[in-house]
Amino acid sequence: MGPLEGVKVIDMTTVLMGPYATQMLGDYGADVIKIETLDGDVTRQIGPTRHPGMGPVFLNTNRSKRSICLDLKKPAGREAVLRLIKSADVLVYNVRPQAMARLNLGYDVVSKINPRLIYAGVFGFGQDGPYAAKPAYDDLIQGATALPALMAQTADGVPRYVPNALVDRIVAAREREEAYSRVLERLYGYQLITRNCVSELLAELDAALLGARVDVDASPNFVPALSALVVKERYGVSEIVRIPSHRRARLARLYERENALRVFVRESNTITSTLYWRNSRDSTFLFFTDDVVVTRPVFGAVNLVTGVAASAVGLVTAPFDRGKRLRAGLRGAFFSLPELAFVNLRKGSFDYVPRSSLP
Repeated sequence: MGPLEGVKVIDMTTVLMGPYATQMLGDYGADVIKIETLDGDVTRQIGPTRHPGMGPVFLNTNRSKRSICLDLKKPAGREAVLRLIKSADVLVYNVRPQAMARLNLGYDVVSKINPRLIYAGVFGFGQDGPYAAKPAYDDLIQGATALPALMAQTADGVPRYVPNALVDRIVAAREREEAYSRVLERLYGYQLITRNCVSELLAELDAALLGARVDVDASPNFVPALSALVVKERYGVSEIVRIPSHRRARLARLYERENALRVFVRESNTITSTLYWRNSRDSTFLFFTDDVVVTRPVFGAVNLVTGVAASAVGLVTAPFDRGKRLRAGLRGAFFSLPELAFVNLRKGSFDYVPRSSLP
């Protein structure tokens, strides 16, 4: 039993890196079928054994699997593996892609038999570089990354191979996680809740500019409005539920109890609002623009002027407050620009709101 129960994995890997990755998929509950040559995986013969062909390295990386021996260079063996692939969810291999092509088992071939198949290759070098056709073993990768030179600094100055298949295990763990996530994308739906709060967006933007949490080379999918579109494209979204913000939910209750015009005039600005008080991380603005669309460009223009004015004051106070007022003003001005085109960006945060009062 496990999260991958019912998922069928064809394991065409040998030695350590590939078998280690597929073993973990089996531990998660997947039905892993290992394809071996007639001689078996070479690790069967490594180390002392109680039973022939059952070496400790092999046993350590091939639990949670079933196994079958096929000669893929013969038509009967190839037809047998294609029958397995037809009903599989994942195929994992760790020979060079050129070898898979020679066996006539490249992605262009197997994808026609099973378009849903996740085709995962675990090999040493990328296919668009000068080493694309070269084989790779753990010690070669260690040498290419100068790991032996680092080992030399810890001992007598002689470069040494790390006495463990370190790279194989690291790459296998990463491949396991990637294959696992791809399977989960297919099996399960995702619930996405977005918060269109400018203070939260700016926190992510600051992190992106500093390279702290968001990859600076990545697309701006950390913006909720964009991330929602990306998730909708990549995943099988079965239902979209819009959850009102704390302010919108409270406004709806006020409109039910009081005069609508009075509520709008009072709650549309940060000066008289009873639902909001300024958070130190908020941008500088005067009007909320999330309630009425018609007034949005007018309120946006006032917010823009307010942000520019606050920025000017911030230039003077920057030496005393470390630019805090300046940044708040610039954010307020920047996020007021979409409001001129009837696009709302809510500017207030509500960190003081207890969870029990959230909608």
